[in-house]
Amino acid sequence: MSELIGEDIEDIKQEESIGNYSADLIGKIVGSDDYIVIENQFGSTDHDHLGKLLTYSSGKGAKIGVWIAEEFNEQHLAALAYLNENMNAEGPSFFGIKIELKKIGNSLPAPELVVLVKPNSFQRNLSREVESESDRKACTKS
Repeated sequence: MSELIGEDIEDIKQEESIGNYSADLIGKIVGSDDYIVIENQFGSTDHDHLGKLLTYSSGKGAKIGVWIAEEFNEQHLAALAYLNENMNAEGPSFFGIKIELKKIGNSLPAPELVVLVKPNSFQRNLSREVESESDRKACTKS
């Protein structure tokens, strides 16, 4: 998972309580106090699990939200992309990851994770530059 999201994860807990709810998996990003929330789903994505991902991510103040499912519908992929495109540079990032089973020859099936949605680092870096420029201009006006 770490290689897919670009961060190492530690202290992973299952069914972590967040208010009245329990998140599937919550971990910390190595070397920081930032959280990652992982919502797993069998079958095709639905609004219920999208709401859970957002609720758990906001409840933990997560830096990264990951939704893993067997199938993603177009609207849910668009929702994750929309969140990534409209967050500020320091806001949370969201990933949509499809799990597939692969078999090579006579081997047993093995899981393969395929990233379908991820934050656009170019847009995030550009947003950081714009925010920094705005901060510089505000300081010179004082």
